[in-house]
Amino acid sequence: MARLAKPRANRGFTLIELLVVIAIIGVLVGLLLPAVQQAREAARRTNCVNNMKQLGIACHNYKDVNKVLPPGWQKPTDLTNFSEGNYWGWGTFILPFMEETSLFDQIDFTAEYTVSSGGPNDGISANILTGYLCPSDPSGPMGIEYVNHAKSNYIGSYGNKVIDLPANWSSMVDRGVFTENRALKFRHITDGTSKTILLGERTGTPRNGRNYKAGLWAGPRLLNNNIKRPEMAVGRGPGSSGDAGNTVNGTSGWTLSVSDHPGGANVAKVDGSVAFLNDSINIDAYRWMIEINDGQVIPD
Repeated sequence: MARLAKPRANRGFTLIELLVVIAIIGVLVGLLLPAVQQAREAARRTNCVNNMKQLGIACHNYKDVNKVLPPGWQKPTDLTNFSEGNYWGWGTFILPFMEETSLFDQIDFTAEYTVSSGGPNDGISANILTGYLCPSDPSGPMGIEYVNHAKSNYIGSYGNKVIDLPANWSSMVDRGVFTENRALKFRHITDGTSKTILLGERTGTPRNGRNYKAGLWAGPRLLNNNIKRPEMAVGRGPGSSGDAGNTVNGTSGWTLSVSDHPGGANVAKVDGSVAFLNDSINIDAYRWMIEINDGQVIPD
């Protein structure tokens, strides 16, 4: 009689084999995760570049209509309805060219922007505008200090001078494109539109031991009292070759360029182009890119 073959038992994985497989998977995930994070940041940075390009184009379109670039902010001669000094800034003036005409048309420019004071512009500055927000900044769409007003990560280039001194706000000395009540033509930018910074980006996320406030698209805040906050609309550069606090990703709270992009920050130039500046940039080169008419040759 033929002997029946004994069925073979299915052999499973041993504990050691399972541990080896798990270890291999862990290594693969560890290798893959940074690549995924880098790809996501690359996409966010590209989105940020596109935002800055659109803002630059909007400034050009504003100039085509008005024959000048927008001022950094406009201080009216009649301050009756501007008791706090919440003046409208460049980010407001270009709204029609950012496909925000309906929002622009709601603004009464004879009064300041407010939260709930009963004024004609109550709540307007709380409108969130995604084109003014860098996707790499995780701090949310509202202002960091002024939480009832919508944030802007993109701020105007003010110049290389003290920013909380009212005497400097409309001065032509060491100036950038955006200051108080001064609207430039391209002919004023004698250093060249391709060599001069128009806009920088500032995060609202704490970094470098500082609590950065980003900005507000509506304009500067509380300029009629001792707080003096034009940095809600503009940012400054270094005042000297040793001023590292106001260079790219510097520690100054009102610096023009500090971002959540690794290694540097984006800037838009007056000609509409966008460049990524490393945080190791030569400080003098950065200074001279901010000023409109210093006549300096920018070093490499």
